Amino acid sequence: MITRKSEQFYGCKDVTNELPKALVKELKKLSNYPVLKVPIRQSGITRGATQQCYWNANIISQTFGGKAVYGWAIDPSKSTGYLINGHGNWLTPEGKLVDVTHMNKYDSDQDENFRYFLPSDEVLVLYGTRTTTMENFVWSDQTKLYALAASCRAKDIWDAFAPKFLPPKYRNDLDKIADLGYEPYCENPVSGELINLHDLPKEKIYKVNAFPRVVVEFISRKVYPTVPKKIIARFFAPQFQEITESTQKQKTYQATNKSFQKLVHEMLQVTLKTGQSLFEQHDGYSATSVFDPVKDSWDDSRITNTPVIGFSTITGKGIEDIPPHKDLVSKYQLPKDKVKKKEILHLAKNFKISPKEFLLLQDPKYFPHPYLCQKAEFKKVTRLKKKQQLDLLRNSSNFLSRKYGSSVLIFITKKEAILPYRFHTT
Repeated sequence: MITRKSEQFYGCKDVTNELPKALVKELKKLSNYPVLKVPIRQSGITRGATQQCYWNANIISQTFGGKAVYGWAIDPSKSTGYLINGHGNWLTPEGKLVDVTHMNKYDSDQDENFRYFLPSDEVLVLYGTRTTTMENFVWSDQTKLYALAASCRAKDIWDAFAPKFLPPKYRNDLDKIADLGYEPYCENPVSGELINLHDLPKEKIYKVNAFPRVVVEFISRKVYPTVPKKIIARFFAPQFQEITESTQKQKTYQATNKSFQKLVHEMLQVTLKTGQSLFEQHDGYSATSVFDPVKDSWDDSRITNTPVIGFSTITGKGIEDIPPHKDLVSKYQLPKDKVKKKEILHLAKNFKISPKEFLLLQDPKYFPHPYLCQKAEFKKVTRLKKKQQLDLLRNSSNFLSRKYGSSVLIFITKKEAILPYRFHTT
C-alpha cells in the first residue's frame, strides 16, 4: 500500500498536493492514482515525436519491454486552469515511468523537461478498423479556458472536415471564410442566443466539443437552406458536459465511407425524432473520425513514418532497426489445430515474418511495430477473422469479445492495474 505521503511513485515525484484541491477532487472521477511529475526523454532511441504519445509509448514498450501506461497530461494553462489531455507514457522494465513524447509548447507554463501525469488502468486499442484514444477534458475556475477549449475542438473539426468532405466548388468559399478564425458555434438551440459560459459551474471538469461557426453557417445557407435554423442549431449544439464517475474515458475512432452530406442527412433525421445533437448521437466517438479517410491501421501514415524519431546515441540505430522484444513475441502460441496452424504458417511466410510475429500483428492493443512493417515490406498484413483472432489470442493473453455497434472487437478481458499497489488518500 502506498499513501499520499510517499515522495516517489515509480521513480516520479507525487505532485498531487501542488494542484488546487478542487481540481484534485474532480480528478478522482477519472482515476485514483496520484498525479506524477514524469521526466520527458530528451534524446536517444526512446524519444518520440510530439502529439504521438500513445503510439510512442506503445511501440517503445514492444521493443524494450515494460508497458504503455495511458492516462492524462495535467497541463497548466495560461488561461487560468488546466487542460486534461489524454496521454501515454512508458513504464520501463525497471519500473520507472518515463515520458517518451516531446512537449509541444503552445498554451502552457510547464517545464519542457517534465509533464504532470495522471495514470489510469485504461487499455487502448491501437490496431484495427476501430481504434481508441483517451478522452480530453478541461478544468478551470474561470470561463476563459472553456471558450479556448471550444475553439481548439472547432479547429480540429475544421482541419478534418474542410479538405475531405466538401465538394470542390464550395472549398474556395470556405477558405475565404476561414480567415475569420475558428470561432466555435456556441448558440443556445432554444433561444438562439450565445451560450453564457458564466452559467457553467466553476471548478468542474468538462468534456468540450464544438463545430466551427463558419461551417455551421455554410451548411445552413448552402447545403440545407430549407431546414429550419432551430433544427440546425439543435443539431450542431456545442457540448459542455460535466464529467461524472461514469463518464467514458476513451473515445473511439471509426472511419466512414459515407459523404458528409449523407451523414448529416441521416443524423438530422435522428435530431428531428429525438432532439439529440450530433455530439449527443456520437458520444464516446471522436467527432473528427467521421471525416477520416483512414479505414484501417495499415492505412495510417505511422506505418511508413514511425513517430518514434530518436536514434541510439551508441549505435545510431532507429526503432525500425530493432525487433520487438523476444519476451513479448514468445507469449503468442500457434493453434494446435493442424488446418489453422498451416494457414498461419502460410500467411507468415507470404509476409516474410515469423509465425509468432504474425500473431503479434493480430493483437489489437499493439500498433504494428516498425521493424515488422519494414520486414513485411510495408504490405498490409492479413488479419484473421474476429473469431479466429479471439481463439488464438485467448491462449496468449486475457481477451474477450466486446460489441461495438454491429461489429465485434477484441479487448483485454479486464483492465490490468499498471501498478502493484492502489493509491489511497489515507
